[in-house]
Amino acid sequence: MSNENKKENLNIETTKILQDINYKAFSKAQNISNTLATDNFIKQLCLHNNDYNYSSTKIVLNTIQKTSNLELCYVLNSRGIVLASSEYQIDNTLIIEGKDFSFRPYFLDALQGKNVIYPALGVTTKSPGIYFSSPIKDNANSIIGVIVCKINMDDIDGILKEYQYKALISTSDGIVFSSNTKEWLFSSIYPISKEKLDQIIKDKQFSDTSIKPLNLDLKKYYVSEQSIGDTHWKLLALSPKNLAPLLTPMQMSFIIIIFLILNILIVTIVVLMYTIYKGRESELNFIKLFQAVEQSSTTIVITDVLGTIEYVNPMFLKLTGYSLEEAIGSNANILKSGEHTEEFYKQMWTTILSGEDWRGNFCNKRKNEEIYWEDALISSVKNSTGEITSFIAVKEDITKRRELDELLNLYATMDEMTGTYNRRSCLLLLERQLQSSKRQNQRFVVIFIDINGLKSVNDSYGHNFGDALILSAVDAIKSFLRASDSICRLGGDEFLVILPNTELSQSEIFLNKIHANIEEINSKENYPFILSLSFGEAEYSPESPLTVDDLLQIADEKMYENKAIIKQKQGTKGIFR
Repeated sequence: MSNENKKENLNIETTKILQDINYKAFSKAQNISNTLATDNFIKQLCLHNNDYNYSSTKIVLNTIQKTSNLELCYVLNSRGIVLASSEYQIDNTLIIEGKDFSFRPYFLDALQGKNVIYPALGVTTKSPGIYFSSPIKDNANSIIGVIVCKINMDDIDGILKEYQYKALISTSDGIVFSSNTKEWLFSSIYPISKEKLDQIIKDKQFSDTSIKPLNLDLKKYYVSEQSIGDTHWKLLALSPKNLAPLLTPMQMSFIIIIFLILNILIVTIVVLMYTIYKGRESELNFIKLFQAVEQSSTTIVITDVLGTIEYVNPMFLKLTGYSLEEAIGSNANILKSGEHTEEFYKQMWTTILSGEDWRGNFCNKRKNEEIYWEDALISSVKNSTGEITSFIAVKEDITKRRELDELLNLYATMDEMTGTYNRRSCLLLLERQLQSSKRQNQRFVVIFIDINGLKSVNDSYGHNFGDALILSAVDAIKSFLRASDSICRLGGDEFLVILPNTELSQSEIFLNKIHANIEEINSKENYPFILSLSFGEAEYSPESPLTVDDLLQIADEKMYENKAIIKQKQGTKGIFR
């Protein structure tokens, strides 16, 4: 191989591994850090460190940490104290809440409004990781805290270990933080000043690990150097320039012959693959010859032109729950979930029958009725005359990715004052609950709630008192919500509660508890007015299914009937004492 080809191959391989590292670690963690910095629960915790904001933030952090495979997420206040943290992925007994990390540069730089990427050994765990931090700002754009996401080095180290060349990742200071050559770790690729080394020790960046120069004669290597994303971090790959001949001419001739034989075998395998696509009884050979397909982490399906399944790989069986006997011979529409329209499938079939590739996302259904999402590429297979004989689909499970995207979307649409879902999120949750209840043949109840006299309180005592009345109402309702229940704020004084797997008779028990709680609140508070709520219920049942609009209309009408009765009982004084 010529020197130019060696350099080109090195650069191509380095670009591939760079994309992998950036996707699995750097860009993912930075995006999550930036998103969490805008989360309303986290902002409220920095402003008001109370039990409700703390528990809400913990849910957010633990959910993001688990779905994103981060090692740790935590929130620092403006003094560098940890207010809340996710469970530590490596040791869930470790508690860092209350610890002071104000000395860490990722905190100090974030306080200056920067998004920071900082390599370090954990202060408590000593485990190496990369810390991504972002400033948390209030509505006035003042920095009130810092969000930190830590990724461990397992994924990155694993990528480098599979790399055929010697490779390293260096920080913006030139320190090797990951490498497939162990002795290079924590060495510097160029000289570091004494002042910088003293600062590293002061910051406890690498614990007691000493930083030594990387003694490497770069003249002996081809070097591919690429920046990681928008950072000053580098990925370096090295390939020796001159390798001494290790083989005799006879051995080289033998290797060339073997290489030619392997090429012939590869061509034979490709030919066999096309004959299998034509429907010949060679499935066993297909499995043996294409073990790479069998062991793939993606789903691979081959069908005839009518959609009848001829081959599936083990990942398909694992993902869908169908056995091989159940899948082969069935139509691919056994995976249909009902989520897509007939027009969606018509457009897909039109595309692939014309010989073009189709790319898109499927919402499919497992054998046990569970829903999952796939990113799919479907291509046609043609015979020598150009006739389409089969279709091959390569699909990736993106359920967790979609759930994370939806979760982040959901958190971005919360009502800031009450911490409840806002109207937009409410309609989304309600539609999901409707679809879920249809599939599982279950009932659920929605309760329309209106705060009586809120406008009068605002007019008479100001909006601060009105806000206090709203928060009292939310607290009274939340006290009895289950983990599966949801509360949403539809407008200024209107709320909606969604109670899954519940009947009307059960919701009456829920309302009685709220009424008792309201009486207790009114007996303790010294406001010149009382807390008074009007309720209206509607039930979804599989026997007489309703739409979202139907449910809201019924609940709204019943709420106004209840409101009229309460108004008559209260008389002219209304809610005022």
